[in-house]
Amino acid sequence: MFVKSIDASSYSKTGEKTFELLDEFVEYVGEANVVQVISDNGSNFMLAGKFLQAKRPHLYRTPCVAHRIDLMLEDIGKIPLVSRTLTRANDTVYILKAMGPLVRVLHLVDNERKPTMSYLYEAMDRANEAITSAFNGREEKYKDIFKIIDDIWECQLHHPLHAVGHFLNLRFFYDDPNIEFDSEVTSGHYACIEKLVSDQNVQVKIMDELSLYKKAEGLFGFSLAIKTRKMKAPAEWWSLYGSTAPNLQKLAIKILSLTCSASGCERNWSIHTKSWNKLEVQKLNDLVFVKYNQVLKARYDCKDTMDLIALEDIDDSHEWLLGTMGEGNDEVAENEGVFLSDDEGGGGLTWGSCS
Repeated sequence: MFVKSIDASSYSKTGEKTFELLDEFVEYVGEANVVQVISDNGSNFMLAGKFLQAKRPHLYRTPCVAHRIDLMLEDIGKIPLVSRTLTRANDTVYILKAMGPLVRVLHLVDNERKPTMSYLYEAMDRANEAITSAFNGREEKYKDIFKIIDDIWECQLHHPLHAVGHFLNLRFFYDDPNIEFDSEVTSGHYACIEKLVSDQNVQVKIMDELSLYKKAEGLFGFSLAIKTRKMKAPAEWWSLYGSTAPNLQKLAIKILSLTCSASGCERNWSIHTKSWNKLEVQKLNDLVFVKYNQVLKARYDCKDTMDLIALEDIDDSHEWLLGTMGEGNDEVAENEGVFLSDDEGGGGLTWGSCS
């Protein structure tokens, strides 16, 4: 049990002064109640221990075992082989901290069963937060990583469809009232309205209907609509409760039903090889149609989609990163967070909520 503390900040840390403090405390507790005095292995504590045992021969001064073992580990770590291994291990940890959140975003957008257009903005924001948190906010550790992320995001990934998907995803919109004041998001929203809706009269109607969505009026504010904001897929929710704003509803369903990855058409699926180049064009096109749809169906029917960046067989050591693979884990997978914990910026975003 803890008895009391002593402010020794103004004392010199000599062995004699340390002995006086320890001796006073033994007297306070009662020598008969003390078997040993444990201290670290600083020279002042070792000297104080000798003085204490000389004055009170029935007591032991014992070294701190944890401190001694820590010294053992430090010295072992200086052995060249061990030092090199620890360096590689630290490098591995660094890589996992830097890339783990992005791998989970990749796993999200490579989803064959669920439209993910409306989740990319939030997923990337949380990936950045997760990386920052993993390095305890030490910018020098991740500034080069963020530069790469920002460069690719700004030059290649940033797209109005991602912005409007985020805006129309009620899960995020109603939880964050500042979304409608985000110029990047709103400008993307308006750009999509102009591009996807050719009739200017309908454009005006959509702009008028936006206020109903923002204020949750009509069916948007219906109790069941509010309750199911985080239970229904965004496109399904709009189809059920968006009829208050029919023009906006039509646009929302169209956008929220989109995927944001073309991995289904990766080259490693291709059957356009030299062995087939003698086929008639129409037969080849028919074969491609059947082949690609067979693969798409197989991927869709698979309960757990294989991650394309992994090797052909994922061993158990990868499960902590990508989620448990195999049969009978649907419920676990649905409840698993896109990011590992709230500390990683997860904020309750699960794979199931992206359905």
